[in-house]
Amino acid sequence: MDSAARTHLGFVATTALLSFSIASLVGAPSLERWAQRKSDGVPRRLASWLVLPAVASSRALGIFALRERAGRHIYAERLPDFHGAPPASSEPEPPAPTPRLADRAAASAPNAAPATLDERRYDRARPLRVWVAGDSMAFNFGLQLDRMARRSGVMRVALDSQPSTGLIDRGDVQWLSRLQSTLEQRRPHVFVLSFGANDADVLRHRGVAYAPGRAEWRDGYRDRTRAIMELIGARRPVYWLGMPIMRSAQYAQKIAVMNAVFVEEAARVPGVRFIDTVPRYSAADGSFAAFLPDANGRLRLVRMEDGIHYTPEGARQLAAHVFETLCARFIVGGRCP
Repeated sequence: MDSAARTHLGFVATTALLSFSIASLVGAPSLERWAQRKSDGVPRRLASWLVLPAVASSRALGIFALRERAGRHIYAERLPDFHGAPPASSEPEPPAPTPRLADRAAASAPNAAPATLDERRYDRARPLRVWVAGDSMAFNFGLQLDRMARRSGVMRVALDSQPSTGLIDRGDVQWLSRLQSTLEQRRPHVFVLSFGANDADVLRHRGVAYAPGRAEWRDGYRDRTRAIMELIGARRPVYWLGMPIMRSAQYAQKIAVMNAVFVEEAARVPGVRFIDTVPRYSAADGSFAAFLPDANGRLRLVRMEDGIHYTPEGARQLAAHVFETLCARFIVGGRCP
């Protein structure tokens, strides 16, 4: 092979490698979702290992968050829908929940209050429609809850996870208006919401920017939380997932402030129940735990290497709790198949 041919092949190989690298960095969010949707065990671990270099590099360079935001604008993403569900117009509007003292008392409890007979009216013929929405913390959780719902046949789950978003001002996803559209277009029976992972940042309240830790920051965050709770809680039952304990002590302190707001507002808004995840993901001494025992007593990795997000197993444990809570309250007989 002469030098010209070698030069040409080298150019082609370099161009192909560079193109592949750029595509991997830009497509990292899609690659990560592809890996997370693999079956539990070896398939998911292998897929996650394969995409890890691209995902880690994309996050470090800021391309991951930029791609997520650009994708929402470019593709004008529609709201997700329930798998195999009939059109919303074919089913009458569920009645608004009647405010009860029991709702307020149970708002900060991890388990739902006992169901009333009229709430247990969903089954295979009329599946319960559950809308899971929030930031990236909702993603693995929603996938696991969806798998449980599909196996049961009495529940359908729609997942609206928008990474790099939250309740503070970010300009790309306005959750209040998005959830208003969800109520009108998709008409779920129940909402499960998760926010806070991206909210430990500057927040504008009454025209002034405040850093986390300021009383004004808490007031502004409370207003945003209450607006969403009141919007949905007046028409649908809401389960608000608290944020788990974080590995970073500084970050954990900011998360604790958000959780306190969630607890206080859930107690004030009828129809909203807060699920405390801190004890569920803490060690015996209350510290951050990356590994926790499963139902069989085996230690399993429940948090990702960033010390923030749930692993699929960690999300499965929380989803199992929420699934059982929903079954007890809404499914005929109080149990899911």
